[in-house]
Amino acid sequence: MGLFDSGCDWYCDSCHAYMNNQPGFTTSLGTWICTECGTMNDVSEENIIPENGSDGYVFETEYEDGTTEKIRYTKTREVHDFDGSNGKMSIWRKR
Repeated sequence: MGLFDSGCDWYCDSCHAYMNNQPGFTTSLGTWICTECGTMNDVSEENIIPENGSDGYVFETEYEDGTTEKIRYTKTREVHDFDGSNGKMSIWRKR
């Protein structure tokens, strides 16, 4: 983590790219446009997910059928955990 990242790891809300290492990245304006996909991201203090209580999840979505999807990141994987009427399932991909 660097001087201009507010002490956090930042991931794009759209493509989930790691933004801290994008050239010129800073949180000083409160927004950042991802250099991978062009999405404007909120990189303000209001958008920081605390480590305590978050279970490492960065994104959570609920679908119309009641299934929830939670996304978490490790150093080598992006993990999608699903919980719905068909049970629980996790899928992952290398980062």
